[in-house]
Amino acid sequence: MTVWTEDDWDTMVDLLELVAATDRRTISELDVRTWLAIAQDAGWPSADFARRAIIRFRNERPGVWLEPGHITQAYRELRQEARDCYQEPDVPNEVLRGSHAEYQAFMRQAATDHHARYLAAWIEGHQGRERITAALRSADLRAISGGAAS
Repeated sequence: MTVWTEDDWDTMVDLLELVAATDRRTISELDVRTWLAIAQDAGWPSADFARRAIIRFRNERPGVWLEPGHITQAYRELRQEARDCYQEPDVPNEVLRGSHAEYQAFMRQAATDHHARYLAAWIEGHQGRERITAALRSADLRAISGGAAS
């Protein structure tokens, strides 16, 4: 996850210019500071995510004034989708024989990895739970088979 700071000023300006390209808003220093603060507070995961969310918003809601809360809402919805389709993995025997803390750590990491992969698939342009899940399965098959998807 990105920690949005003043160092991300140019990145946020780029994102706001993308927004302004369709609604002709002017961008002030206060706009950039405000959007940076909201991105940090809401935990936007990356500039790539925000860029994809802006493009998706513009495609789905033409003529609606985009606010940073719309990006936050998209992230919340995406996290919920990822949670809804998460399936607990098979637990290796060595983890099952280990401590409860090791088991919990394994399960937390599996959930974190799923969320990150789900987010990456969405950023790449896959939309909808079924299509993202299919893309993740395809990537898993390529990893298992050494690169050749079946």
